[in-house]
Amino acid sequence: MNPNLFPELRAVGEVVSESSTEGHLKDNFYIEFVTIVTHIDGAGVDVAEEAADRLGPSGWCVWDALDQGIKLQSPKWPGAFVTVEQLGVSQNTDQDLREAAATSGLPVGELVSITIQ
Repeated sequence: MNPNLFPELRAVGEVVSESSTEGHLKDNFYIEFVTIVTHIDGAGVDVAEEAADRLGPSGWCVWDALDQGIKLQSPKWPGAFVTVEQLGVSQNTDQDLREAAATSGLPVGELVSITIQ
């Protein structure tokens, strides 16, 4: 995973919390997940779509819609798999990030979870 893509994703809004985990698949193949929880000001909007709109000028586009979020891709970052979900419905955000977000005092409906793989 190229760490140079993180500033683009962090620029979506105000970063509230962030974590990195490494998962082991098989045959010594490891995959890293980085999750960034970001505040997107603008109650009443779909924060996942708003994040995609803010990333559009950097070349990111939606390549798949999920029940509760979207997946993005960018020709600038081939091989980067990015999932964007509203934090309140995200099933991929770990408890530590949720707790850090809760202590921020920001409305959960304005928080987006961006997972990079």
